Amino acid sequence: MCQPIISRNIFSVFSLYYFITHKTMKYYITLLAILMNCYFLQAQATDTTVVERSTGGFNRLAQDSTVIKHTDNPTYSSLFSITTDLAQYGLFQPNLGIEINIDTISLGFNFGLVEPSPMFAVNPLADGQFTYPGTVYRGTAFRFYLKIRTKKHPYSYWCFQGVYKKIAFNNISFSDEYRDEILNTYTMDENSTVAGLDILHGNLIAGNDQGYTIDFFYGFGYHIRTRNYTIYNENSSPSYPGPEYNGLTIALPGTYQTVLSIFTPVVGFKVGFNYLKKK
Repeated sequence: MCQPIISRNIFSVFSLYYFITHKTMKYYITLLAILMNCYFLQAQATDTTVVERSTGGFNRLAQDSTVIKHTDNPTYSSLFSITTDLAQYGLFQPNLGIEINIDTISLGFNFGLVEPSPMFAVNPLADGQFTYPGTVYRGTAFRFYLKIRTKKHPYSYWCFQGVYKKIAFNNISFSDEYRDEILNTYTMDENSTVAGLDILHGNLIAGNDQGYTIDFFYGFGYHIRTRNYTIYNENSSPSYPGPEYNGLTIALPGTYQTVLSIFTPVVGFKVGFNYLKKK
């Protein structure tokens, strides 16, 4: 088992380097490292060899023979887990987390990057892009959480999770169209924070007694989003103000602060590996 252990450690170091230094392809390298760790650790956990010697009995020919048996289900528990939430990649937020397991309680921390993407840079649900921009933000996300299980139901849990994000964008141009006759273009800078609490229920598809972990969870959260943004280079056609703008709120030059309170659904799918110890 020496070669897999060496390969696992080398690959983990390189993946951590790519993740921290924010290089291209870091997301995929990190995820691949986690999957390789799952394989190597699971192989270590299940490859327990028991050697027995046969002595005496009716079969004298087997007196000095060696019998090799493999135990497929040794008694192990997870000391800690390294995970990534695949659902966050769909929101352009690559992430990596660590979870410390103490009997039926787990304490976890997850660090993520918020990345801009042209795919949803325009938010189709917003009346004006200045009210709720799309995927133009860049920043960091932190999650701290507590999982509680019971001995009767070790593969399901309740989780309380704190969330904090610091996100921003600069010099991004937007265009809003109203009633097919009004066009408003402008440029924005923004710095925002998001703080909240999530209440989650989860199910472990692969638990803490195996070399890998697969975890599906869902719930809801209450988040407070504080936005500080500046609008400039605004140009409207026809010129503002005018009767065409009656009943409309458009982006106008200035500096603003808004505070939004949001109830939001939360869904996640974590995969990773466990560092196992014998019970």
